[in-house]
Amino acid sequence: MSYSHFELDENFHFVQGGEEVANEEIAEPEFDPSNIFIVPPERSPPTSQASQSGSTSSTAGPTTTSKRQRTSIVWSCFTLEKRQNKKGEMVDQAVCKYCQSALSAKSNGGTGHLRRHMETCQTKHAPQDPTQTQLSQYGSGSSGITSFRYSQQNMREGLARYIAAAEQPLTFSEDERLINFLQRYVQPQLKKVPRNTLKRDLTKIFHDMKKLLINTFINFNGVISISSDCWTGINMVGYFCVTSHSIHEINGKWRLEKKLLAFRELEYPHTGSVIYAAIMSVLREYEITDKLFSISFDNASANTAAIDMFLRNISTLMPARGSKFFHVRCVCHIINLIVQAGMTHINHYLEKIRASILYIRAPSRRQQFLETLKIFGLKRRKFNLDMKVRWNSTYLMLLSCQNYSEAISSFYNERINDEDYHITDYDWNVAFKFMDFLKVFYDATLACSTVYEPTSCRVLMHLYNISYTFKTFREDIMFKNICDTMEEKFQKYWKDIPHLFVFAAVLDPTIKEVGAKLLVEGISENLQTGLDTNFDTIMSSMHELFNFYRNKFGSSNTCSNVQQASTSYKNPAHLLLLKGKGVASSIDTNRNELQRYCSANLEDLATPSQLQNFDILDFWMGKTSFFPILSIMARDLLTPPASTVASESAFSTGGRILDEHRSRLSSETLDSLLCLKDWEDAERRVQQDWQNALIKQIESLNVDQDEVDPDYAEY
Repeated sequence: MSYSHFELDENFHFVQGGEEVANEEIAEPEFDPSNIFIVPPERSPPTSQASQSGSTSSTAGPTTTSKRQRTSIVWSCFTLEKRQNKKGEMVDQAVCKYCQSALSAKSNGGTGHLRRHMETCQTKHAPQDPTQTQLSQYGSGSSGITSFRYSQQNMREGLARYIAAAEQPLTFSEDERLINFLQRYVQPQLKKVPRNTLKRDLTKIFHDMKKLLINTFINFNGVISISSDCWTGINMVGYFCVTSHSIHEINGKWRLEKKLLAFRELEYPHTGSVIYAAIMSVLREYEITDKLFSISFDNASANTAAIDMFLRNISTLMPARGSKFFHVRCVCHIINLIVQAGMTHINHYLEKIRASILYIRAPSRRQQFLETLKIFGLKRRKFNLDMKVRWNSTYLMLLSCQNYSEAISSFYNERINDEDYHITDYDWNVAFKFMDFLKVFYDATLACSTVYEPTSCRVLMHLYNISYTFKTFREDIMFKNICDTMEEKFQKYWKDIPHLFVFAAVLDPTIKEVGAKLLVEGISENLQTGLDTNFDTIMSSMHELFNFYRNKFGSSNTCSNVQQASTSYKNPAHLLLLKGKGVASSIDTNRNELQRYCSANLEDLATPSQLQNFDILDFWMGKTSFFPILSIMARDLLTPPASTVASESAFSTGGRILDEHRSRLSSETLDSLLCLKDWEDAERRVQQDWQNALIKQIESLNVDQDEVDPDYAEY
């Protein structure tokens, strides 16, 4: 009999089945170690700190004081430390693990205050579970809200896109200060991305986006114009770039899109055949050879040779286009050549003004000049310095001097002993008159350099304004030689006005055929030797082009019927167009679309609200049902850029990326970086920020505003 069959009653007697059992009847059990187990003692109620301090250990050795164990969950967020209180006493305090705040830790104070602090502080500072889903405002839905979960892979992709768009070096991702900031304050799970990994990510993103762009071009049913140019980097390597321009329907509106297709090394020598082969390789990669409409080049002879090779080797080009139609010479480049020719006659009049601006801008004289401005009652202003190779900087320099000429002369002449170098009123009169002369060229350059608006339809008006300026200033004996020299350059490139610019002007409803004829004839009259352009011949070519489109896309006799409208004009070209306003006949349904469009009054084509903020792409998008064939032709003719500024902009970006610190970047990496930046900028529609910055510079020549210290404490 073993002990396991018996129980003890209240008198501590062994009982079995409710009857008492004698001790001698109980057998002594054999010892079995496997049956030994320890029954944990029942938990006794907590005792006071005083009673705990009085208890002693039953183990051998010196007696120690035992404190009650802190079992509250709040102690997972706090540590118990001895700290000095305001009275200078060392007391127990609970120190937060997240914000290092010290709170009372008295045993009789409870933990409620600690729990409240924990709930608030833990939410703010505790590292989040990387698998936890959060809300993000960068959703693609209508609400813009989506769920977000941190991913190292997504972070790497976003980092690569940022570095390309922000023109940062590849080592940016390895900056220890950046990594420390991100891990400590943004995302503790973030891991450093080595630059070689970053380079692979950039290459992958570039090829993925390139595939999407190729697919877009394949499904695109319009035409594509390109602009191209060559450039030599700081590493003395030649590069070329190719930029596409096309009009897409996005959200029910026509929108002009620009995309950088390639920025690659160009083999020497830069002959026409080398340029042709390089550009053709890009066109084949993007599968757009069958959609090519025109190429915008500058006036280098090698580019002209390349154009001849394009015309001979691309069989898909429309026969009606011809060499005059396919090759678009950069308008801004020609304007630069014209102005530079005239600058040689005026530079000696500007030398004193250049010297005075340079003199005033010296740090040692700035404060003195500010005192002079106070005497003249003028606000402080930052004067621009010009560069002789950039005529537009001369225009901005003179513009910044307006209304400040007297103060500049007074300050400068007082400090220059040699009277031969003093600035006279005559010098200023010549300078400001030349500034007025340059304005028409400056306006034309800005207008022909836009990215998101058609420029081919604007050129004819600006050519007329330039010719009118020649005619006006030629009467001044001082400007006669300047005008003669510049007009000679004008005639060299535009004696026969390109048909594209006339076609596009005709398809501008504010100009149309009557206005285009007035502009062409006006240009010829303003010039001393006239033009070789015959307007009737140009219109005959335009009707041939329309017949080509009609045979390709079908025909329609739909007419338009719109409300009456009116418009106002300010520049010389607009004043000329007023003469032709209303010179039109009624709409004849027996005519084709081009004839009906040309014969319709402006009031029959656009409403007053359309003309108030006129957008030519919106106009033709809204006329697709009235002029189904002509609207396609208009979209194509409005696509080509009038300049290669898009390529020049890519070179400016390339110069910032390929600087003296990164001159060994491979051509492939440079191509990826520049294309990704351009594509990111295209999504945000900020590809012409350079132009917006230039306009702001003109509009805010006064550095100080209302908040500027009137005592000119700082410059």
